[in-house]
Amino acid sequence: MLDSYQPFRSRIVALSVLLVHLLRTLPTARALSSSELRTCIGTDAMCNHSAGSQCGVELRQLKVVVQHSGADAAKEVGGLAKGEQETSGLIGGSSRAKMVEARKDTANAQQTLVAERASKFLSKSSGQVTFAAFLAEYVGTALFVFIGCGHAMTVKERTREQKGYSEEIEDDRTGVLQISLAFGFSIAVLGYSIFHYSGGQMNVAVTMALVIHGKCNALQGFLNFIAQILGASSGAFLLTLVFPKDKDYTATLASNSIKTGWSRGNVLAGEMIMTFTLVFVVLETATNPLAKDNREIACLAIGLAVTVAHLVLVPVDGCSINPSRSFGTAVVARMHYNTNSTLQDLWVFWVGPLLGSLLACAMHGIFRASTASLH
Repeated sequence: MLDSYQPFRSRIVALSVLLVHLLRTLPTARALSSSELRTCIGTDAMCNHSAGSQCGVELRQLKVVVQHSGADAAKEVGGLAKGEQETSGLIGGSSRAKMVEARKDTANAQQTLVAERASKFLSKSSGQVTFAAFLAEYVGTALFVFIGCGHAMTVKERTREQKGYSEEIEDDRTGVLQISLAFGFSIAVLGYSIFHYSGGQMNVAVTMALVIHGKCNALQGFLNFIAQILGASSGAFLLTLVFPKDKDYTATLASNSIKTGWSRGNVLAGEMIMTFTLVFVVLETATNPLAKDNREIACLAIGLAVTVAHLVLVPVDGCSINPSRSFGTAVVARMHYNTNSTLQDLWVFWVGPLLGSLLACAMHGIFRASTASLH
């Protein structure tokens, strides 16, 4: 009975061996090796010896199946390898595309950062750019030049001769005080009038200091500068409408000029020192958080600073401390009186005040840094 099951057992054993090889082939996706085929052949011989030729034939048929399966598996492996290569290529291409996109994103981020920094600089601290501020600076500067220079044109008299005016200028101490008060009061009054629109700057040197310390954004500061230049020129033009030439006792619309006995170096130093005084007062009274309790009288303090500056510099050069005021009267007087004398030393009335403004900014920064814990 047991002998009758021997062929079946042999077949089962052979099938088991071949299935093991087949299972090894499929998971690893490779064909049968020569050693594995020899093992199968050896198993085939054992089966032929124990169970007869029929089992051997069947085993050989199974070997052919296995070989075909191995070949198919090899083809599948090739296909898989090719697919992996294609996938790898796709992944590589995708990675390269992602790298390009990442670089583009980085470049865009850098551009955005630069734009944000520029925007932050242009809109630093003081809100948006407004036409009201531009208009306020234009009107304020025009009235300042008209009031201050208009008074100077009537006070500083020249001795008369039969033919026009002589070169000699009368020394009038009372006139110096009057001119100083006219400029100082006009700044205080106009400052209170337009402070809520533009800060009441009316001076290129003051505007530059406010931009440097972030109290006025750069674009608004530039527009205020244009407004001040146009306003000073307009104020000087209005003077020509009100005062006939023979009533202008300065013969220059009260333009700044270096007086006899003083050098360019003297004037440059004087303008720098007194502009330093003015700008320092502006920064400490109108912008310093520690002075917020006295903010209401800032315009008065600034007006008094303008007054004391004129008391010192009117006998020296007519006192500028304001490049826009000097520019407006000099240019209009050049056209009105057809003379180049008002433009000869105009650079001094730009360089001196701007240097003084920078020094005031530096000093204000030192004070702010030393009291940082109090802000």
